[in-house]
Amino acid sequence: MLLRSKYFQYQPIVYKNKAVAYEALLRLPDKKVNIENFVQTYVNKGYFDLNVITHVLSDIKKNNKQVYVSINISSTSLINDEFIAYLLSIKEDFKYFYLEITEHDNVEDIEKMRENCQILQKNGLKIALDDYGKGYSNTDILLSIDFDYVKIDKLLTNKIETSFFSYKLLESIVSDISSLTNSLIVIEGIESEKNLQLIKNIERKYNVNFLHQGYYYSKPLPISALQNNEKIEYNFKKLDDISSFYNEVEQKIYKTICKNDFDNVNELLKFDPFNTFNINYKQSNKEIVSNFISAFYHNSNTSFDIGNFLANAMINNAECMVVIRDINGEAIFNNKKHIQFYGFDLVGHSIDEIKETLPGYDACLQADLELIESDNIVLSKEEVVLINGEEKTFVTQRNKVICGDNLFVMTSVYDKDDAKVEKIDSLTSCYTRDHLSNDLNDYQYVAFIDLNNFKYINDNYGHEKGDDVLKVTAEIIQKHFRYGDIVIRLGGDEFLIFSNIESHEKFDKRLAQVNHEIEIATKNFVSIAYGVTNIEHDYQEAIVTADQLMYKQKYDRKNTLVNA
Repeated sequence: MLLRSKYFQYQPIVYKNKAVAYEALLRLPDKKVNIENFVQTYVNKGYFDLNVITHVLSDIKKNNKQVYVSINISSTSLINDEFIAYLLSIKEDFKYFYLEITEHDNVEDIEKMRENCQILQKNGLKIALDDYGKGYSNTDILLSIDFDYVKIDKLLTNKIETSFFSYKLLESIVSDISSLTNSLIVIEGIESEKNLQLIKNIERKYNVNFLHQGYYYSKPLPISALQNNEKIEYNFKKLDDISSFYNEVEQKIYKTICKNDFDNVNELLKFDPFNTFNINYKQSNKEIVSNFISAFYHNSNTSFDIGNFLANAMINNAECMVVIRDINGEAIFNNKKHIQFYGFDLVGHSIDEIKETLPGYDACLQADLELIESDNIVLSKEEVVLINGEEKTFVTQRNKVICGDNLFVMTSVYDKDDAKVEKIDSLTSCYTRDHLSNDLNDYQYVAFIDLNNFKYINDNYGHEKGDDVLKVTAEIIQKHFRYGDIVIRLGGDEFLIFSNIESHEKFDKRLAQVNHEIEIATKNFVSIAYGVTNIEHDYQEAIVTADQLMYKQKYDRKNTLVNA
């Protein structure tokens, strides 16, 4: 047999700290032999790759594993008719593996390879492009074939700790892949915590989650050590996000310029339906296009997410009604849905004129004033409005918006019957316990927090001082926990934190720091008791366990103080 005396090890591919697949890595008895050089000795790559697939599937089935494995194959195999026929003959096994294409720098027949990939993908086999960025010569194949995954070469990842240029190059590459393709991105070569932190910074910036692979998570393992993979829905990127929108506009600009296509000017103008660029439509088409392009690039350079370009259009087309008023109650904006609902545009009318048209408008202004005069930044309420003699209930969420020296109140209005609205605790700006109705099983850990000595503060200094302590506590907690973590105020002085932090030990250290800062802020009057536990199957059960651990810590602390 071709691979007799050879064997495979399997390195985990991780998504949100869970192994979702494994890469099959060929191993030789003689550790001194270079594996790449060994593979290159085989001229018939299709026959070699066929044997690799057969061997890996045998590994999986003999060990009764329910795993998903990536198998490296040469690009030349995908233009080999016998190899394609072999794959189609085992399509019942596609649930166990997908292909990673290597040696793709000089593909002889990209068109045939693309056609064969499409055939295999239609039959359920996923295909990945391996080593992207190695030599920077594989962009053609990336754009020619609709890959399910693109794996970034580890040589790029290895350098990001020591070179800011390499870090920005990696960021640029993953950004381009995200905007130009629908491929899921795998970052390999994550070897250290610094590596991981830098990768996560890119994820946060672009609001994506990549697949991770590297020795930081695990060395390659024997087949017997593999855990069965869970089926997970990936959320790598939103195809309708701003960067994709930006790319779509740029593609239309590119086509207009290169093809002198000035007759279809409306194809460009649809991206700015409310004419936020203030373009004079009475000009010639060529002048309109020129002004659009100048305004687009001027505005898109103003901020990373081209917010100035899209803000008006996004708010106008929001599912909810939106109203913005200044501190005097003057309406400076109301969106299309609000205008359509009431049949009346608030902007340009005095408060008295609006009150005559909309009975009950006084209650809206009073709610604005309630938020303005408070220390809070958010106010959520249910409000009843009389419409054509019938009462209708809306959920409103008001937010303070400070621009320079000016303060505004932006109110989002939702029909209570039509929308589930996330409620925010007005005192602490944390989520309320209503958030527990969501599925929180994707988080690794939960902490249950209770304030020590809080009753003493309320009883001796009043509830206003108690509220100050709760606000300070929430601010300190939120400062120490990252984007994506969930902080919930259960009620009173109890909080929950859901996190995907790397380890239980790090969670404990972070909570210890939170406790230290709360003690300093309250001059040692208040501290926290907490319990932390893993979420294994049911986050509700984990909350109960964390609560019990918190009370044990509180009990132990009291015993320590009594015996001191």
